[in-house]
Amino acid sequence: KNCMKALHVTQKIQVPVDNIKYLQADVNYTIIHTCKAEQIISTTTIKRLKDRIKSVDFIRINKKYVLNTRFIKEYNG
Repeated sequence: KNCMKALHVTQKIQVPVDNIKYLQADVNYTIIHTCKAEQIISTTTIKRLKDRIKSVDFIRINKKYVLNTRFIKEYNG
C-alpha cells in the first residue's frame, strides 16, 4: 500500500496516498484533507509533503493547494 508518512501535531501517522484528496498550506503547517472527510494537521510544509508523494496524480495549482487529480470531477477554465 502506498502511504505517506506525516508528522502530525501530536504523533507520527501514515496516510494512504490514495485517500488524500488535497493538501492545503497554512504557514508552516499543512492540512491533509482525505476522502474520509478527515483533516490531518501536519507540521511539515506543503512543499516537503508534495516532494514525498511519488504519484503523478498530485499537482500544485498555487502556493496554497496541491490537488489529487483523481478526485477532480469537473473543471471550468
